[in-house]
Amino acid sequence: MYIVIVGGGKVGLNLTKLLEKQNHDIAVIELKPEHCKKIVDETNALAILGDGSDIRYLEDANCGTADVLVAVTGRDEDNLVACQLAKAAFSVPKVIARVNNPSNSELFKALSVDVTFDSTQILSKLIHEGLGLQDLITLAPIAKGKLRIVETRICNPSLVGKKLIELGLGEKGILVVSIIRGEEVIIPYGATQLEKDDQIIVVITEEAEEDFKKIITC
Repeated sequence: MYIVIVGGGKVGLNLTKLLEKQNHDIAVIELKPEHCKKIVDETNALAILGDGSDIRYLEDANCGTADVLVAVTGRDEDNLVACQLAKAAFSVPKVIARVNNPSNSELFKALSVDVTFDSTQILSKLIHEGLGLQDLITLAPIAKGKLRIVETRICNPSLVGKKLIELGLGEKGILVVSIIRGEEVIIPYGATQLEKDDQIIVVITEEAEEDFKKIITC
């Protein structure tokens, strides 16, 4: 997936690093030279020095080929303009914007911004859920980093109707601690059956992560 990020400050830099780990191609448009340099030094993203609310720099980023544009500058007006240009001039399928002033949220939605957010962590989750990327969302490391609490959604149709005990997760170092089903939060046991779109919270060892991804997504 090709993603254009407008804004290369702290949020934009961290988001770029996160998305690069998920093997996406990234271009970042940043107005400040010192921030642009950090993008170059710390990531493999295409860094463009310029104003992301100016159509010239969106063209430099090949915005017409982007799957997503994310505007994360500290100025709501710049984020809004970047999103509107991406939609109107380049037909970008999905635009996501950081809203610095919560009172502007309704304006952004009224002007066809697909998703608004107020933190990098929320943005990461929205990209996963909104675009269907299959991965684990880390909620917290525990036991000095040897274990992680992660969240993911059941997306493997063959798991629907299966009991947790049938999956043999415990043998692989995986413990399902809760299931979010609509508005209901379930504390599961071995005989608990999984349903489509269940959101599960899991304690997992680092070694078991790849096995768990295969179980959840295959």
